[in-house]
Amino acid sequence: MKSLNFEYLKPIKPEISALGGFAEGYVYSDPASSLVKLRQLVEVIVYDVYEKLRLSKPFQPSLNDLLNEDSFKKVTPAVILNKIHAIRIQGNKAAHGEKVDLNAALMGLQESFDLCRWLYVGM
Repeated sequence: MKSLNFEYLKPIKPEISALGGFAEGYVYSDPASSLVKLRQLVEVIVYDVYEKLRLSKPFQPSLNDLLNEDSFKKVTPAVILNKIHAIRIQGNKAAHGEKVDLNAALMGLQESFDLCRWLYVGM
């Protein structure tokens, strides 16, 4: 799905571009699906940080384990960690049938856009 905010990533990271595009497409009609896609996007970003910086992963890494690994926390600014955790939490709520709203999905889109710029443009 073509994206307004993530299309620039298509040549660099097509998977992120596609997930962002789906999240944008669902944001108004199905905020929960949008948040699930954003949670998937965040997971790809975290794996990319590990790969890019050659960080060792925990034995059986869940997203939460990866985020709480000391090596990851040392190289990731607090503001970035906070954005990732916010999307992870809202995405988990949506995936498990808890009520989420449009504002959470819109916030998730903004935070995801910021994360992508940090990792794929600025880092």
